[in-house]
Amino acid sequence: MDNKKKTSNLTHEQISADWAYAARRLQKGEAPDKIVKDMAAFRKELADPQKYAQTTVAKVQNYLDVQKELGSPAQEQPKENPDYTQLDKSLKQVSAVEFARRLYDDGGNRDTVVKSLQQDRRIPKKEAPGIARDAETRFLAERDLNYAVRARERGEPNDRIIPKIAQYRTDKVPDPQSYARAIVETADRVREAEKDSPTGPQLRPIAETAQEQYRRDLHHAVFQLENRPRDEVRLEIAERRPDKAYDSPSFRLHGQPDHSYAVAVLQQAEKIREMTDKGRNLEDTLDVAQREFGRHVQEAFNAREAGKTSSETVERISQGAPSQEFYARAVVNQAESIREHQREASIRPEMARAAIDNSMTYQQQTPSQPAPAAVER
Repeated sequence: MDNKKKTSNLTHEQISADWAYAARRLQKGEAPDKIVKDMAAFRKELADPQKYAQTTVAKVQNYLDVQKELGSPAQEQPKENPDYTQLDKSLKQVSAVEFARRLYDDGGNRDTVVKSLQQDRRIPKKEAPGIARDAETRFLAERDLNYAVRARERGEPNDRIIPKIAQYRTDKVPDPQSYARAIVETADRVREAEKDSPTGPQLRPIAETAQEQYRRDLHHAVFQLENRPRDEVRLEIAERRPDKAYDSPSFRLHGQPDHSYAVAVLQQAEKIREMTDKGRNLEDTLDVAQREFGRHVQEAFNAREAGKTSSETVERISQGAPSQEFYARAVVNQAESIREHQREASIRPEMARAAIDNSMTYQQQTPSQPAPAAVER
């Protein structure tokens, strides 16, 4: 226990340095025993420096061995001449389903999604309803899984969560009871999997980075407006942050870049120039603008997570003022980007699809029972 305590006093940087040191010497062909001896002498403050050095060098040696094996070509590997036809067809289907899921996420219904699939994605009339149905099931499963995880965290039992999900999904899934049971069982597995790697904390660093970018862009635009036309400044902001236009719902859904961010920065910079001309301190004003942008992004994120549509959230942020519309759209786009990053890093979407598959298995095992009338939860 004393040795474990002493070893744990080493910082992550110290342990990483020891690892790199051992790797360099092993790759040069030096004897492991010599490296262990030198490392033990260097880490003599530990309770058992010899054991620490032996363990470290052995792990590094194993890592290098595995690395070497992975990099070597497989023996007698047959030449491949793959046919990508089926793969391309599958990817097209997946892309269409994901497109439709995003439409549901923004408040679309079955009819509007089918129509958009046919018009925007050129999906044949016979295939569009099936894709829309699959996308809706995935979208609902993800929402229901999130609900079940939260309910579990509140300590709610199966006999409370399952009936609620079954009631709410009547007429949406073939067997609401089997579906709800699969969702709750999957929620327990999600909670277990997320113990060591929760998905929530990603919001803060991404949001903080966005705030810092916004402040730098405002600062740049304020000074550029002193001797350059506003159209040139707006264009320069767009060139500084092309991701803001392309990492947006408008582009993901319809292929149309959204330049709200560049316009919002320009308009805010013009307002800051007016304020500083009247005696306001520039740095203090930028501080407030940065914090307000972060606050609004958080507000938009919460609204979208609560089921509000993008247009409703824009209206909420802008408070109906046309002069604030570009700013509000830039805020909502940023919130959507964070939601998309979180979803891509989360295991929940794939677990939700697994729950759908499991519910089909339950349907085959258990006769379906009619669910009571749907209620809001």
